[in-house]
Amino acid sequence: DRMDYLQRDAFFSGVSYGQFDQLWLLENLRVHVAGDRALLALTKRAQFAFEDFLLSRYHMFVSVYLHRIPVGYESMLARFYAERPEEFPIPGDPEAYLRVDDVALWVALRASDCPWARRIVQREGFSVALELTTPGESVDLVAAGEALRAEGIEHFVSRTTGMLRKPRGAGDLPIYVVDRGLDRVQPIDESSRIFERYAQPAPLLRVYVPPEQKERARQVLRSVSGLGEGDDTMP
Repeated sequence: DRMDYLQRDAFFSGVSYGQFDQLWLLENLRVHVAGDRALLALTKRAQFAFEDFLLSRYHMFVSVYLHRIPVGYESMLARFYAERPEEFPIPGDPEAYLRVDDVALWVALRASDCPWARRIVQREGFSVALELTTPGESVDLVAAGEALRAEGIEHFVSRTTGMLRKPRGAGDLPIYVVDRGLDRVQPIDESSRIFERYAQPAPLLRVYVPPEQKERARQVLRSVSGLGEGDDTMP
């Protein structure tokens, strides 16, 4: 399922991150029997293809799923719901819950006078004034928030993390690598070095502001953070 949606999403978003040898992986799936358990495994020769799949998934999350535009709209939607929960109640009844879909949400958004709902409907998303994506980079968010508020600049902060997660099989059990040549079976995180190379999560911190206030916000954030003109953290 993850391989299918990864290739589908890569195709429809027009990126090449989802390119990996799915058929080769499927051909090399095996079953590792340990005691009374049958566990998911793959052959050693397919390990590189599996690593390619993991990297494709990692890059899709960092570059597509966590792209600043959808993250910004998700944040605005969360603020709409936090301010006006009564305008889009989530029913507890299972049958009623099944009728809560995209259409129902759009009806609620269009009927609302909440500023966040209006921005979503009219596609007037906030712009990113500051973006930190390198481990070790930081900014005093309290000071930044106070400085922006002092200038009358509305804003919100989004903090997410991209990381290469260790794959798990059914029941949260590890996936194994079967090496027939060495007569050895290992969990994938012991057989592959990829998890060591990508052990450090990639932070994604963004400060969003109204587009018409972006330039002023960048000036304010520079004065607080010490970031210079032309710095890549100022999109």
